[in-house]
Amino acid sequence: MATPPTPAFASLRDYVSRLEDTGFWWPYAAEVLACHDLVDADARPDPVSGVGGTYPTFLYGDAVVKLFGGTGAWRESHAAERAALALVATDPEIAAPRLLGEGRLYDGADASWPYLVSTRIHGDAGERSELSAAQQLALAEELGPQVRRVHALPPSGVATGADWPVLDIAEAARRSSLPPHLAAQAADYATRLRPFDTRPRPGKGTRTLTARPARG
Repeated sequence: MATPPTPAFASLRDYVSRLEDTGFWWPYAAEVLACHDLVDADARPDPVSGVGGTYPTFLYGDAVVKLFGGTGAWRESHAAERAALALVATDPEIAAPRLLGEGRLYDGADASWPYLVSTRIHGDAGERSELSAAQQLALAEELGPQVRRVHALPPSGVATGADWPVLDIAEAARRSSLPPHLAAQAADYATRLRPFDTRPRPGKGTRTLTARPARG
């Protein structure tokens, strides 16, 4: 199978609009799957695009193909995700995807489009499932030990906060898919955000519950 031409986009907005376009990306994903002998000639499962990601991602049977390119930070993102997969693989009790293969679509090109192929975690996204309160609690109880194991991993080979450059919110918003009038407000909006790990304080719009003494 011949590798298709390097993906080309008129703008970042054009790239973002195609992220979930299976028809556009399937020739590239099929090339990756063929290189790693992951094409299922018997079952022929339909490829399904990922939702809400930064890079084109496609599910095919029990495999997931993720391509890196199209944005200025693709090199850092590829390196970070590759390192994260290697790190979680050191603890077999962590329910995370496992790396099946890696490579790049093009040699010697500035946009080489590296890729990662991993196992697929089957199931439904909790946010799109109508879970009862009891089911949500049970899910949280299952996730807790998993999060604890992830936090216990030594940050070896993965980026920490000190490794990332200072974010220029105004410039990032300008280059994003936000409409211009929203991009112009992004930096000011971010300065007014409180830290995400703080609890809401009682005040306007909140209600404080006060226990009443029991009557005898």
